[in-house]
Amino acid sequence: MPLSPKPQHVTTQKLLAGAIALHQAGRLEQAEAAYAQILKLDPRHGDALRLRGIALVALHRMDEGIASLKAAVVASPKAPEAFFSLGNALLGTNQSDEAITAFQSAVRLNPKFADAHQNLGGAHALRGNWTAAAESYRRAATLAPRNATVQNNLGVALLKLGRNQEAMLAAMQAVRLDPRYVDALVNLGNVQKASGRIEDAIGSYRRAAELDPKSYDAHYNLGLACGLCGRHAEEEQAHFRAIALRPNSADALFGLGTARQDQGRFEDARQAYRLCLTFNPRHAKAGRNIATSLQKEKRFAEALEAYRHLTSLESPDAELLNNIGACLLELKRWPEAEVHQRELVTRFPEFAGGWTNLGFALNKLNRQAEAEVALRRAIALDPRGSDAHNNLGNVLAALGRREEALTVYEQAAALDPQSDITRLNIGFTALVTGDLRRGWAEYERRLGRRTPAEIARFADRVRWHADTPLTGKTILVHAEQGLGDTLQFARYIPLLAARGARVVLEVQPALKALLANVPGLQQIIGSDEPLPAFDCFCPLLSLPHEFGTDLETIPSVSPVNAPDTKLAEWGAVIRSRAGGLRVGVVWNGNPQHENDRNRSIPLATFEQVFHALPHVQFFSLQKNPTTADAERLATFANVANIGPQFRDFSDTAAAIDALDFVICVDTSVAHLAGTVGRPVWVLLPFAPDWRWLLHRSDSPWYPTATVFRQAVATEWDKPLQQVIARLAEAGQIAA
Repeated sequence: MPLSPKPQHVTTQKLLAGAIALHQAGRLEQAEAAYAQILKLDPRHGDALRLRGIALVALHRMDEGIASLKAAVVASPKAPEAFFSLGNALLGTNQSDEAITAFQSAVRLNPKFADAHQNLGGAHALRGNWTAAAESYRRAATLAPRNATVQNNLGVALLKLGRNQEAMLAAMQAVRLDPRYVDALVNLGNVQKASGRIEDAIGSYRRAAELDPKSYDAHYNLGLACGLCGRHAEEEQAHFRAIALRPNSADALFGLGTARQDQGRFEDARQAYRLCLTFNPRHAKAGRNIATSLQKEKRFAEALEAYRHLTSLESPDAELLNNIGACLLELKRWPEAEVHQRELVTRFPEFAGGWTNLGFALNKLNRQAEAEVALRRAIALDPRGSDAHNNLGNVLAALGRREEALTVYEQAAALDPQSDITRLNIGFTALVTGDLRRGWAEYERRLGRRTPAEIARFADRVRWHADTPLTGKTILVHAEQGLGDTLQFARYIPLLAARGARVVLEVQPALKALLANVPGLQQIIGSDEPLPAFDCFCPLLSLPHEFGTDLETIPSVSPVNAPDTKLAEWGAVIRSRAGGLRVGVVWNGNPQHENDRNRSIPLATFEQVFHALPHVQFFSLQKNPTTADAERLATFANVANIGPQFRDFSDTAAAIDALDFVICVDTSVAHLAGTVGRPVWVLLPFAPDWRWLLHRSDSPWYPTATVFRQAVATEWDKPLQQVIARLAEAGQIAA
């Protein structure tokens, strides 16, 4: 006669079945109470302990749930499901080490327990042990080859290990098993992106976003991929959708900022970066991009402040400190930049960029020997540093070592063929040494440095080149640089007219009246006026290149004259000063000019000319002398300060026409005097501007010009004494 089951066992089995039914129906609190009732009858009931623990975890009563699951593995030490459930609970509370131990027990008890292998992989992944994670996921994939989740997780782990080819196979298998598996599509995109297959990645992310428009990961990663291939408008849209799904995502806000920055919308970019920092105040890249965007916009003072603020938030690296130095250099705070860069190279002696900027600062301080040492150190540290090579070329040019400079510039160009500034420096070197045709060709690279607004102005217009007929066409020639450049190259207007063109010249407003009668000119407009209709255009300083100008074919100066009324007005002013020679003087150029520190002469140095020649009547043509200079001029009986009375260049030209000589530094007045045809003596620094060439006292551009050159950089006394001697001699002849 068979034995009947014990009454308590029958009771617990019925209670367990009822509790499980409640659990499966989602009635967790009732299920938990039912499991507790069983445990009152049998405190070591393994299934009740395990299932009650699962219910408690689902009810977010984590500590109680884990305690129940730990009791379950004690009660049922050979039950892999108990260890599996404990591992899941521990993993959910980030207790990954204990979870790993639990999952390892589960797979030891049941080596074919695929879910346990998978979750063991997840625990290893949480610890960052991607090698162990990949091994566990691979075992799970072997046991469950048609489980798309397992294949996807394996792909994630392999990608983390840089095993992209294997990761690609796993990710593709996950998508084949479940074509609508959004996470798998995102991971496939990640693998494709890491493998350089950006367009494929974009396709995977787009498919994921189509399947689940609320997938943050799909939109965010789509934005990253679009950014990598320069599709910045799409990048911005994708990040915007990601932010709509997760408004406090610092990463997506940062991505939105980079997309806008890459489109040149710097203020919009900074708005996104600032929101990013709201949610993650220590997001270093966002703070740095705010500073770099300001730097790109040439807002150097603000960029400097932003970079310095970053140093208070993080330990600055060499690059950040070097950017501070770069801003100081752009602000022309040379001594401060030198001190900063010396501190940088002391702290980071192997950082080539620090030595490059130090060399730049030293060159600006006219300490070329020290600059050369710093820049050669930069090149030794980074032989492929094109900026260091280019700056070394500048130093060698300033030292008068032109052939060495050209060699170094060419090395810089080989390292960075896209560098416009390096090709420009090659052009300047060719021009100053008389190789004009090569120089003009290289000088065209200046056009690559135009601002977006300058580019947009003529974006849809036809640029004229010398091989294009001009008969019956209207060509707009536009001034693009300084006043002196416009005066110097206006001589090309008759050459265009000789080709049958109707020439319109756009110039700076201050030159409009003076240049209105340039031969061959049909119309002149100021740069502040609307453009008229035209068929083609050409930048003024591109004309020498188009005409193939060399030293033998420099066009004659186009004669210009001030209006008769102004000639009479200023002639009377000049003649009102009794005495011998009447000489106009200019000692300062535009202080904003890049090389003004070298080309201008302090009045305290220049005034030796006034002292030495008391019987010469000097007229200051300096339009805007400093207050100190004006006060100093008033102390000389033989100096009349007439420059502040000039309204435009036609006034200056009229005054020059009545003078015997003009003595000036390399500024627009030198070109004006040469254009008017009056004798002009030009004082040049040791390393002159390209148009004055080298080793000659005349100028092929201006027959009436004589040049006086520094023999030693920054030393003006010798050329000024030469001027005094020549002027005294001229005075004796005149007398």
